[in-house]
Amino acid sequence: MGSAIVTVIDKARRDADEKRRGHLGASAIGAKCLRQSWYGFHWAYQERHLGRLKRLFDRGHEEEFRFNRYLRLAGFEVRDYAQRLGWHRETNTYTCLDWDIEVPEYKKGHCIDVSESAAHIALATAAGQGPKQWSFIDHNGHFAGSSDGMIRGPGLPEGWGGLEEKTHSDKSFKALVKSGVISSKPVHYVQMQIYMHYFKLRWTLYLAVNKNDDELYAEIVYYKAEVALYHIDNAKKIVESRKPPVRITEDPSWFECKFCAFREICHYQTCPEKNCRSCSFSEIAADGRWHCNNFGNLIPDDFVPKGCDAWSPIK
Repeated sequence: MGSAIVTVIDKARRDADEKRRGHLGASAIGAKCLRQSWYGFHWAYQERHLGRLKRLFDRGHEEEFRFNRYLRLAGFEVRDYAQRLGWHRETNTYTCLDWDIEVPEYKKGHCIDVSESAAHIALATAAGQGPKQWSFIDHNGHFAGSSDGMIRGPGLPEGWGGLEEKTHSDKSFKALVKSGVISSKPVHYVQMQIYMHYFKLRWTLYLAVNKNDDELYAEIVYYKAEVALYHIDNAKKIVESRKPPVRITEDPSWFECKFCAFREICHYQTCPEKNCRSCSFSEIAADGRWHCNNFGNLIPDDFVPKGCDAWSPIK
């Protein structure tokens, strides 16, 4: 009976919609292979994950609220979102306010600050009234990212810094502790550099947890303009290029290629999945949109995932 329940749960999570990212993300630009990022941006293939793996991804997202609760308990000031969230008890509605706007005293009894409540944030977001994330958009709306928050407090460098929170397997966590984030998790390092550049921050707190035993690891990462600008330029090349970048190797058995989701497309010319972004007629347009050179029009957003009968796969 118990195993049947687990099977039903995993099937339900597996079958839940897995929305494709519409932009090239800051979390995807630090990989060694730009060709891999290019294929991902063009939706050449979508990985189908098992329910158990999706639940593992969920844990990573949900861990952020737990991290922040502990940080506040330890005396740090954390801003999960780019706005504070106010709740109107009488109308059960929400208001988003910029952090530098003080709520007038006469309104405080009517608008309660619930910025630190995961439950209220979830309810407000579901109602379309949630606060904005700390996010940036660049390269005609095709390069974007959202950070985990901002932090300041005792023992940290002066002023506000970024906050990046990650969960790790036991093996990954031990490598992180031994070598630090720049060596063991270069993709995370680049992600933080990009956020610091766009948010004009000098430093970021990288906070990680070992999912095996709940051990924590913390590291301060400082802004390096040359690193951020190099990868932002790479993002521009990926977004604007009509052809995939060169392979990092011609050997498909190379360890980084063996586990790449686009290996068959890249090395063996397997046909990519059909949609407008994987079509050779399409190119980027302003505001994160796509243009079809075959029909000479902007492609409707809801049509992009489908493709049409004139679809011609990217090479």
